[in-house]
Amino acid sequence: RGDLAVRFSSGFPYDAYGVKSKVIWKDSGGNLEDLNIEGEYEYSLFDNLSVNRKWYFQVWDNGYDDTGYIDYVYVKVYYSTPDPIPTISSVSPDSMTEGSTSQWIYIYGSNFSNSISGYPTVWIDGIKLSGGDSTGAAPATYVSSTQIKVKATLVYWNSDTTRDLAVRYNSGSNDKVYKSNMITVKPKVPTISSVSPTSMTEGSTSQWIYIYGSNFSNSISGYPTVWIDGIKLSGGDSTGAAPATYVSSTQIKVKATLVYWNSDTTRDLAVRYNSGSNDKVYKSNMITVNPKVPTISSVSPTPMTEGSTSQWIYINGSNFSNSISGYPTVWIDGIKLSGGDSTGAAPATYVSSTQIKVQAVEIYGGIDQIRDMAIRYNSGENDKVEKS
Repeated sequence: RGDLAVRFSSGFPYDAYGVKSKVIWKDSGGNLEDLNIEGEYEYSLFDNLSVNRKWYFQVWDNGYDDTGYIDYVYVKVYYSTPDPIPTISSVSPDSMTEGSTSQWIYIYGSNFSNSISGYPTVWIDGIKLSGGDSTGAAPATYVSSTQIKVKATLVYWNSDTTRDLAVRYNSGSNDKVYKSNMITVKPKVPTISSVSPTSMTEGSTSQWIYIYGSNFSNSISGYPTVWIDGIKLSGGDSTGAAPATYVSSTQIKVKATLVYWNSDTTRDLAVRYNSGSNDKVYKSNMITVNPKVPTISSVSPTPMTEGSTSQWIYINGSNFSNSISGYPTVWIDGIKLSGGDSTGAAPATYVSSTQIKVQAVEIYGGIDQIRDMAIRYNSGENDKVEKS
């Protein structure tokens, strides 16, 4: 498309007898112009020629040859203008997911053509196309002058999430049209199926937590990150979220540096896979946190006297806690304790993680002079320790 230039040989259009020929520039609609050519001549014809019309010259040589016959010379020079340059207006889908395969991409616009063998071809940044060559360009399937399509065989992930597109309509170096930011590529959305361990103890430190699922990826810098309710994680930020260690597409892990106690003993978990506000997956009640199990090592005083009243009894051991409301409670066989309920168990006064105390209001006599003791540290049926 553009100007058409024609050069005639020296002496044209005169024949050997000096008779001038008539040269007319024509198209299928009739005569356009008598060129009136003299001698060697280069004539620039029309620019922006109409599409798909045949253009030609007609030349009549009206001279006589050496036999005396009239010599008629008729020449046609055909010029078919190329198809107009295509445009790209939109694509569908305009959003794709990392790792997608076997998905058609429809490109909409104008002036698409299948008149030139091997064209159009399509290239899309970071998307492998069916039939693509070493540059990634693949032949498009022609649908209509306003639509072509290509099949994506694999959508790659890279830091540029908005992908550019080019359509080449002929073999010339500039015979292509380009449009940027046509397709947004999103990372795969992971799933969470399970964790290990599913049960942890209050106060645990330096313990790996393994998270199982699908579509975990380490292709995005700084992700995935993990947050677990009430569990401090190594490398965690002010929100408690910490970068996970990628193991495989089905497993990531984080290290717990401290397991806190709170009234919600079943802990929720979230995995963030990208920076968008909604780029996270969440699962509730994934880890059960149990309180520390205390131990009893000794009591003071020993012995005690029948009938004694208002006497403090100190219980020494480990893992005593006042983090659970109403606990610990203490029961001692044959000793009435201050604040005791119908079973004889009374709330203990917390001194430290190694000591609690209760007050005896009366020490009963009995045949068994060696008395047993129990400490309940939570409400579960088995949440108690005993010492005889």
